[in-house]
Amino acid sequence: MRVSTHLVFQRSLTGILNAQAKVSVTQEQISTGKRVNQAADDPAATASIYRIRKEIATTGHYLRNGTLAEGELLLEESIFQSIESSIQRVRELVVSAGNGAIGFEERKGIAAEVEQRLDEMLNYLNSKGANGEYMFAGHQGQIKPFAVNPAGGFQFQGDEGQRVLQISSELSVAVRDSGKGIFADIPEPENFSTRVAGANAGTGAINPGHVMNQEDFSRFHPQNIQIEFATANTFTVQLTPSGVDVGVTSGAQPGYVIGNAVEYTAGQPIEFEGMRIELSGVPQAGDDFFIDSDPVVTQGLLNSVDTLFAGLSSIGDSAAEQLDLDEMLADALVSLDAARESLSVARGQLGARLNVLETAEIGNENWKLLNQTTLSELEDVDYTEVISRFSLQTVALQAAQQSFARVSSLSLFQFL
Repeated sequence: MRVSTHLVFQRSLTGILNAQAKVSVTQEQISTGKRVNQAADDPAATASIYRIRKEIATTGHYLRNGTLAEGELLLEESIFQSIESSIQRVRELVVSAGNGAIGFEERKGIAAEVEQRLDEMLNYLNSKGANGEYMFAGHQGQIKPFAVNPAGGFQFQGDEGQRVLQISSELSVAVRDSGKGIFADIPEPENFSTRVAGANAGTGAINPGHVMNQEDFSRFHPQNIQIEFATANTFTVQLTPSGVDVGVTSGAQPGYVIGNAVEYTAGQPIEFEGMRIELSGVPQAGDDFFIDSDPVVTQGLLNSVDTLFAGLSSIGDSAAEQLDLDEMLADALVSLDAARESLSVARGQLGARLNVLETAEIGNENWKLLNQTTLSELEDVDYTEVISRFSLQTVALQAAQQSFARVSSLSLFQFL
């Protein structure tokens, strides 16, 4: 076989170029610290590397969402604490206003602070988050959730939606609460209405009455009562439609027994089941008067405090007004306690979400670390191995270069 000079040169050059390519790849691995810098370096590992990098990026997104959600919830919790403090202060003012030793002028001074607290609550309920949107407006973040109603009081303008953030592949957490459920849909204290039967023959009348003991009446609600005159001078008090006798706790004659007829005295207050009413006029035997439990309606925190402010500013010191004042203050305490309970439930739910965030963050951090470890095993270099390989490849390249120099210098002309 004849070996031409061209073939010798070509083979030597190819060997040098191959050795240089190997050295170049190894140098890149040393400089980047990565064993796989392109798909050709390890086709089998490349697909796994891409998948794990995507998992790490997704987990990082979840971690950022968790941090954002935690900030939103901590801000909301801070606002809840401030609102609770305002409610507690208004409650203290209600108790002070119920002191029989103070009069209308002093109550107007209390009303002035109640008004300031009302403005304070309105400001809290219209708080904005870090992104400039209203926190308690549901999905309507650009709309102020609570505003003055032209017809009186306050109205909720948002919706019942909740903003959520994804914090893991299977878990989302709410980061906003609609103010409707927490601050607007708070039941008013139960109340009742009175009416006269249309077929009554006498001139008897019944006043609107008052709730004297809200706790007792709340247990009784939503039942109804019929006062029936057996004679023109006596009546019985019974539940409708069952006819079960109701005990009169005040306004009955001495020795009264539940179920017996009560002696009628025009204008005398009568109390039962936490209610107080007055009958007047001249009723006849067979005349009926009814007390109906009103349906429970919602009023909301702001409207409750607004009603309190209006009452403190207008109810005077007469005996009749004192009854209105007592009932108004009792209703205010019930409304404030209901608002505080609603807020407490919301804070409990918020705390549960913060616990979920903490658990999710730990899980995401562990999952990210596991993926980073696996990724490192797939693509990172072993510096001991790669440096040893680089030294060996460098020696091989030098040997190829020296061999080429020797071979390229051979010629028959040197021996002529």
